[in-house]
Amino acid sequence: MKKMAALLMTIMLFLTVSAHAEPASADFLTAWPDYALEDQLIIPDTPNGDYAFLIIRNAQQRMLIGLHREESQWVQFIASPNPVPQGSLPARFTPIPAGDYWRLWDDTGDYVYTADGLGFAIYTSDGTMYHEGVEFAWNEGGFQLVSYQYAPGRYVDLMDDLFIFYTIINGFEESAAAPFVADLDWIHFAALPHSAGELQ
Repeated sequence: MKKMAALLMTIMLFLTVSAHAEPASADFLTAWPDYALEDQLIIPDTPNGDYAFLIIRNAQQRMLIGLHREESQWVQFIASPNPVPQGSLPARFTPIPAGDYWRLWDDTGDYVYTADGLGFAIYTSDGTMYHEGVEFAWNEGGFQLVSYQYAPGRYVDLMDDLFIFYTIINGFEESAAAPFVADLDWIHFAALPHSAGELQ
């Protein structure tokens, strides 16, 4: 609890000047002395204001820190290892620019979707290919899981409560519907299903 309070105070001190300012990693890390900063991302101008995300890690785990700017201060709304892939490979943020995107499993173009520029992904990589990842998009007043990768070339898209399993080589494999809470703070990457059978 003291560590969380120290983190929040440190971030508020260094992020109050500009909504678009990036966290000062050297100052930020004083609140988490056994963690190192892996990556950081600012997402400004959502319908609910500005957000900042950081990935930090130590020898045991990786954590996602989420901050929301409220007036002149940044307020932490999540600090958890659950939403992000773990393991020893480095993790990086990838912003999802605004535009139209073709889904890899969609041969007909019937499910092209339009991103609003408020989404982001986190992928682990060995420098040659992505191994695991999560993608979040702004929806219903917050960030929600829309896609994840659980192995090289193996992916799942979420469309409401429909899970679509596919590979980069073969495309669509199977789908299944199941009730699911996609909110960022509910996601536990290690527990996400890898097949339709796991949803039953």
